[in-house]
Amino acid sequence: TTIVADRSEPAVRVEVVAGSGDLRPGHRFLDGSVLEGSVHVPAVRLQLSGDARAGDRLLSHIPDLLAGHTPLPSLVHGDLWGGNAAITAAGEPAIFDPATYYGDREVDLAMTELFGGFSGAFYRGYNAEWSLDRGYETRKMLYNLYHILNHFNLFGSGYVGQAERTIGQLLS
Repeated sequence: TTIVADRSEPAVRVEVVAGSGDLRPGHRFLDGSVLEGSVHVPAVRLQLSGDARAGDRLLSHIPDLLAGHTPLPSLVHGDLWGGNAAITAAGEPAIFDPATYYGDREVDLAMTELFGGFSGAFYRGYNAEWSLDRGYETRKMLYNLYHILNHFNLFGSGYVGQAERTIGQLLS
């Protein structure tokens, strides 16, 4: 795994993935660098939504969607949903099956909202410790699009509508 040595750099980069199957982070970025990234928008997968131009439009719109957002890299779980979190018998929180990398902390929170399994108390507690940056609701859609498209790739057309709605919202 290759990560940025200087963690003071902004974490936001755009990943280009041309493979198939599991589209986890750690590939080449549009600027040519290699980093465990925080924004996963595989152009190849966007074209699977039925509108090949939507992927190009979204990719060109990403700088606007991320304008002014320069998060410091955080160690993120990478696959944080309710099925990968639990409470031990001693009452301690536990997470498992990680796909860890350094990226925008918002990617994990976005995924918790995509697939559920976390209580309102979880989000209130998180925000009490470190509130989310302005514009999170839009970035959440962009970050979750990666998982929606990956599920489309892995599990089929049941995710097409959700992908198209998300792309449409991001382009509006």
